[in-house]
Amino acid sequence: MGPLREIDSLVLQLFSQSWTALHSSNALTRRDLKFPGVYLLSYTDRDLEGSGVHVRDVFYVGMSNSNGGVSQRLKQFRTGIEKNGLHSGAKRFFRDYCDNRPFSQANTGKRLYFAALSLQCVSDKAVARPDDFRQMGHVACLEYYVIAHVATQTGHNPPLNKLGRIALMEH
Repeated sequence: MGPLREIDSLVLQLFSQSWTALHSSNALTRRDLKFPGVYLLSYTDRDLEGSGVHVRDVFYVGMSNSNGGVSQRLKQFRTGIEKNGLHSGAKRFFRDYCDNRPFSQANTGKRLYFAALSLQCVSDKAVARPDDFRQMGHVACLEYYVIAHVATQTGHNPPLNKLGRIALMEH
């Protein structure tokens, strides 16, 4: 399978996941989340826990290639929406969706959910092997492919991603 087909396959794999409540006590304890990967966030008043991921529910697309993996990045987001920091998306969320108040005090009536796809590899560059670097490259590529997938399917970029308007053109 060529690299681009592999990325397309990973996009489908991510969208075959189920939503998990971001603030549930054991949300980020999944073993696979310690690896680099791409994650989706949904922000809604509907209960999405355990339901399949639909492109219409994607509010944000993020990724992590750090040693802490996806779990670390999602923890930064959770902390950031309470303290206005640590994560650029969390800062925008704090400002634009919580009126500069901690999420726990904003009373928006909505909840955050996530879905993630991690790729097993060593992300410590000092000890990473060539295949680990390839996997991290796939993670970065996958984030852009997922954003493109959302934009193509919905006609707009994920709302929280700091992106300009898209231009959808027929090829």
